Amino acid sequence: MVYYDTPRLHMGGVDIVFSNDIKLLGVVIDRKLTFHTHVTNVRKRAIFTTSWRKRLGSAGVYPPASFTEQWLSL
Repeated sequence: MVYYDTPRLHMGGVDIVFSNDIKLLGVVIDRKLTFHTHVTNVRKRAIFTTSWRKRLGSAGVYPPASFTEQWLSL
């Protein structure tokens, strides 16, 4: 008898591989439902966007509001 920590799934002759996290409706959920990966990704994007806007603002360049809204919705 062989014991596996995670079950092996097959569908149509293809192995279904388990992943550590999944993205549903823009929210990253990990196996333990801690949302740690999601919070880390949102934090990185917020820091990048804030620094980008600061640099453009200090140069006197302001992007159109529609561009900013589109970027933040990614």
